[in-house]
Amino acid sequence: FRKMLRQFLIFFFLFVLVFDSVIAQLKVDKAYQKMFSGNVSEIPQNINSSITEVFFLQTEIKVVRKGDFKSSPGLLKISFIDNQLNTIEPGAFDDLHNLIELEIGGNPTLETISVGVFDSLKSLKNLVITNNKNKISDLPEGIFDNLPHLTELGLAGNRIKTLPADVLLKNTQLQKLSLENNLISELPLDFFSNLNKIRDLKLNSNKLSTFPLRLFGEMPNLKILDLKDNVLTTVPSQIFSNLTALKKLTLSSNQIVSLPSDAFTGLNLLADLYLRGNNLTSLNKDIFSVLPNLRVLNLQKNNLQNIPDGIFDSLSKLSSVYLDENPWVCDCHLHYLLKWIQRNRSKLKSSSKVLCTSPEELKGQLISSLRENQ
Repeated sequence: FRKMLRQFLIFFFLFVLVFDSVIAQLKVDKAYQKMFSGNVSEIPQNINSSITEVFFLQTEIKVVRKGDFKSSPGLLKISFIDNQLNTIEPGAFDDLHNLIELEIGGNPTLETISVGVFDSLKSLKNLVITNNKNKISDLPEGIFDNLPHLTELGLAGNRIKTLPADVLLKNTQLQKLSLENNLISELPLDFFSNLNKIRDLKLNSNKLSTFPLRLFGEMPNLKILDLKDNVLTTVPSQIFSNLTALKKLTLSSNQIVSLPSDAFTGLNLLADLYLRGNNLTSLNKDIFSVLPNLRVLNLQKNNLQNIPDGIFDSLSKLSSVYLDENPWVCDCHLHYLLKWIQRNRSKLKSSSKVLCTSPEELKGQLISSLRENQ
C-alpha cells in the first residue's frame, strides 16, 4: 500500500508541475487578457469589451458555433489549448475582423477544418493549428485563401499526408511556415515558388523520400530550412540554388546515400550545414567549394571511410567540424584528413570519438594520434 501511495503522490506531484508550467506559459495578468479553464463547455457571451486576448485552457468546449464571438468583435488573440474541440463551424469567427492571432492546439478529437472557417479573418497574421494530439489529416483547397496578411502558419504535429498544390498560393506574405511532425510524403511541383518573403521553413519529421525537380522559387529572405528526420536518399541537383540568403540547412537523420556535386550551388551565405545520421559513403571533392561562409559542418554518424583530398581547403571560415561515428579506414587514403586534423585541431569537435575502424591493428585508435608512417 505504501508503495502505491508513494507512486500516486509522485504522479500527482508531476501532474501539478506540468499543469503549473502550462498555466505559467499562459500567465494572464494583464487587464486586457482573460483565461477560461475547467468545466466551461460553451464560449462565454459576457466577455468584457476591454478584453482583447482570451485563452481557453483544458475546458470542456467541444463545438465552436457560428456567431459564438459576435459579442466580442474587439478580440485580437484567441488561444484554444488542450480542449475537447471536435467541430469548428463555418462562421464561427465571422465577427472577428480585427483578430491578429489564432491558436488551436492539442485537441485529440479535431480531425477536420472546413473551408470558410477563416474567411472573415482579414487581419489575421498568426495562425497556429498544431500540437501532436490533433488528428487533422487533410487541408481542403482554399482553406487559407482569404488570409492576405498571414505571416506565420503553424501546422506542426498533425497527421497531414498530402498538400494541395495551391493551398498557399495566395499567402504571399508568409514569413514562417511550420509543417514538421506530420506524415507528408511528397511535395507538389513549385510548391514554395510564391513564398518569397519566407524566413523560416520547417519540414522536418515527415515522410519525404524525394523532391520534385522544382520546389523553391526565388526566396531571398529564407534563413533557416529544416529537413531532418525524413527518408530522403539524395537531393536533386541545384535544388537549393534559389535560396541565396540561407544560413542554416539541416538534412540530418535521413537516408542520404549520395549527393550530386552541385547539391549546394547557390548557398553562398550558408553558415551551418548538418548532414548527421545519413548513409553517406563518399563525398565529391568540390561539393563544399561553393560554400565560402560555411562555419559548422556536421558529418557525424555516416558511412564515410575516407574523404577526398582538398575537400576542406576552400572553407576559410570553417570553425566546427564533426566527423565521429564514421567507419574510417586508416590507410594511405586518409592522409589528407590526418594532415588537416593536425593543422586544425581546434576545429575538429568530438575528436576523442574520431577513431579508426580498420585495419585491425589500428582499430579504435584516435585518428588525431596517428603518425604519417602508420
